[in-house]
Amino acid sequence: MAKKKNKKLEAPKKSGSRNPYLAFLKKNQTTVGLLLILLLGVVVYSNTFAVPFVFDDLSNILYNPEVRSINDALHAANSSRVVGVLSFALNYRFNNENVTGYHAVNLVIHLANALMVFLFVFITFKTPFFREKLTNESGLKSQALIVALFSALFFVVHPVQTQAVTYVVQRFASLATMFFLLSIFMYARFRLVSEVTEDKVPAHRLSMGPGVRKTVFYAISLASAALAMLTKEIAFTLPVIIALWEFSFFSGGIIKRILRLSPYFLILLLVPLSRILSGFPLLAATGEEGLSSLPSVTEYLFTQFRVLVTYLRLLVIPVAQNLDYDYPLYRSFTEPAVFLSFFFLTAVMAGGVLMYYLSARKRDLAILRLAAFGVFWFFITIAVESSIIPIADLIFEHRLYLPSIGFFLMAVAGVQAVAVTWPGRKGLTSKVAITAMALLVLVSAFMAFERNNIWHDRISLWQDVVEKSPGKARPQTNLGKAYSDNGELEKAQSHLVLALAIKPDYTVAQYVLGANYAMQGKYDEATAWLHKATEIQPDFAEAYYQLGNIHVLQGRFDEAVLEYEEAIRIYPDYKEARNQLEILKRLQSGTR
Repeated sequence: MAKKKNKKLEAPKKSGSRNPYLAFLKKNQTTVGLLLILLLGVVVYSNTFAVPFVFDDLSNILYNPEVRSINDALHAANSSRVVGVLSFALNYRFNNENVTGYHAVNLVIHLANALMVFLFVFITFKTPFFREKLTNESGLKSQALIVALFSALFFVVHPVQTQAVTYVVQRFASLATMFFLLSIFMYARFRLVSEVTEDKVPAHRLSMGPGVRKTVFYAISLASAALAMLTKEIAFTLPVIIALWEFSFFSGGIIKRILRLSPYFLILLLVPLSRILSGFPLLAATGEEGLSSLPSVTEYLFTQFRVLVTYLRLLVIPVAQNLDYDYPLYRSFTEPAVFLSFFFLTAVMAGGVLMYYLSARKRDLAILRLAAFGVFWFFITIAVESSIIPIADLIFEHRLYLPSIGFFLMAVAGVQAVAVTWPGRKGLTSKVAITAMALLVLVSAFMAFERNNIWHDRISLWQDVVEKSPGKARPQTNLGKAYSDNGELEKAQSHLVLALAIKPDYTVAQYVLGANYAMQGKYDEATAWLHKATEIQPDFAEAYYQLGNIHVLQGRFDEAVLEYEEAIRIYPDYKEARNQLEILKRLQSGTR
């Protein structure tokens, strides 16, 4: 009987109660989260390494003499984007015109940005604001992990990011964002170390240990801020964002905090100085079609109210993405689309202010401080390209790359705030919220992968654009050029003729149509269209070069020499024109 009783007392252990895999995941949640971010990012962009150079890649990389060598890039020190140009020069040094290396670098930058989003959000939960509001240490860490992980996951897989990553030249946006994030992350580390050293370490010992780390973090932050400013002008908002973070999550003497922040505002001078040295207007940016097509300040501002709503819609519902939007220009605030958009944006900003207020008033809504910070981040960082500084191209998706971080932070922190305060069974709402966000991440990853497939070749990309912007001359021209380069001359001609029907004075279309006729052996038609292009745009070096080639084919060498010389006069580094001119002069001297 005793033996039977003992056997009954030996209750079997539940299978999985000591599962080593679950134990490992629980112990290494942060590491697993970082690996998950990297894995999803690589999968989403695994189909982009053969995407060809398109659109502005040609003028900024393939035909840009500044990227031919690292030396040339460094000598372009007056460039307002010298760091980005240098990165392309390094790519050219190792990869020449092999596009795979450029895409690999773009992906590495994007993954680094996603990891820094995670680390920056995670470290923000260590600030005094959250330590005072969320006193439960395990709860604080859990909240930090969830918000940081999903903010970074949405950032790395969202379809709207594809233009900033897959479109090679938009490395300017992603690289500037990398330095932007590194600067604010290092400032966050500096502040957390400063808080400890100033409170607990005697002044005479600050040079040792934590004191050294504090100095290093601050120095890296300032250096990163300078690099961001010299990569793209969007970094102009960095000091404002750092100041906002400081005053949102820390407290202390105002004078000391201003002294900490003042060097960042001095670094702002790099942006206007670099633009002046580069010969660019301080308060205007050009697009492909030049300064003559710039809208007025008021027209641009009114249009951007509507554009910002489109940006928010793309972040919430990323469908109908387009490389080259045919976006209307709004000229009056009284147009319904304008004032309704303005009121909507005002409501969103008011929501951010309300969340900031509630986070201070109610302890269980402390996480709303992060959501409010995200709202302000979005509007502040997008202001450089969507406010009063006119840009010829009214809307581009890559402009969302840096501002989207604020949106994802707002969305995830907002969902988490609802989950932890929702009445009902404890923990159930949080599990539902996490499951819903995980499913959204997977759907976003699939949509981004499919969007990248459209970039596979230039014809498929521009076909997609033409379907969405059929009444715009530039997409029709680029599709015609893609067909022409592929040898489909009749298809090319139909799109080029349509582009000129839309915009008769579009010199790029005239040039491409002229080149297309030349490939068909129709030299008279080709010459007529190229002459039209040079009459409208006298500094069109490529058109003169093409005319020179046609004259050579017709045996009119003297006229060809004149065309090549004109192309070189306009563009002294035009290597193809110089080579053709040298060959032609040798032939002429040999026949004499």
